[in-house]
Amino acid sequence: MVKSTRLSGLDALRGLAAVGVVLYHYTIGYEIMFGQHSAALQPHMLIQLFHQGHFGVELFFIISGFVILMTLERSESLVSFGISRFARLYPPYVACSALTLGVIVFAQFNPQHLRFADALAGLTMASSLFHRPEIDPSDWTLTYEVIFYILVGAFYFARKSRQIEMFCLVGMAISLPFALNIYYAYLFAGGMMIYRFSSGKAVALTWVTFGAVLATPILRTRATAAQHLLYVLMIFAFMALVWLAGKGKLRQLERPVLLFLGDISYSLYLLHQIIGYWLISRLEKWGLRPEAAVMAALSVSIGLASASRFLVELPVQRRIRQIYTKTFDPGLVVEPPAAA
Repeated sequence: MVKSTRLSGLDALRGLAAVGVVLYHYTIGYEIMFGQHSAALQPHMLIQLFHQGHFGVELFFIISGFVILMTLERSESLVSFGISRFARLYPPYVACSALTLGVIVFAQFNPQHLRFADALAGLTMASSLFHRPEIDPSDWTLTYEVIFYILVGAFYFARKSRQIEMFCLVGMAISLPFALNIYYAYLFAGGMMIYRFSSGKAVALTWVTFGAVLATPILRTRATAAQHLLYVLMIFAFMALVWLAGKGKLRQLERPVLLFLGDISYSLYLLHQIIGYWLISRLEKWGLRPEAAVMAALSVSIGLASASRFLVELPVQRRIRQIYTKTFDPGLVVEPPAAA
């Protein structure tokens, strides 16, 4: 079905991105949604760093582009690729959504005013296509992921030349007016081009495509000149980090804590907002300092994400792949893809 080699540097980057997103939501994001914490968060300088944490999503998208092209090259068919993606993404999504819905229903904590029809739409992993709120607010990125997987998979297996650069150039051109909900196409494209470089398969068109990738954040201006410059530099830095990770040159980041966080990052990302917001609001009402409430919410979310990873994600993923290989390709030895 799919064979892969673990790239620990990507896992570490994913762990950093996940923690950055979570801490942004628990500090700045919480105040945007619910108003001020019960007291000012301390230390102030450290909290200021969390203002940029939500940009971990951009790093996730670049890593996704890298990993998906690697996965495509190791998939025997579009069906194989689709089953691999389904097995990797959907079971933990259902498990994490169930936990979130449990808090919404039983704790009567429903800041998004989610309704039954919204929950049903959420099962598609693409709520925004139906103009409905997500089960967890972080799920908005899944729409981009799903569209990307469908389009890139169909293109890759429909073209014998498998010239993914042309797909990327067309996708970025279409996304300029924000059509087809693929504003972030250039980030996925950047990840795919970096994989081309890392695997030694780059051609002239790869460099042209990567040049277009780097030009895109420059052309898309932001609120102020300073914010625009910061964003461009940050995207360039993310691209460089993924490039180094793909070459195995981020050994200094391959620490057990970061690798563990990278391992559970998908489930952590899926379930952290509603559950974390509820915990923080409860704990602060009970008199706990905001910093302690944030750390408690982070600890609980990591615990739940770990349970999702090891009790649902890995066993169900393994079982789906076993059924697939036994039914369609009994002679193939399947290795669960890492960094996927």
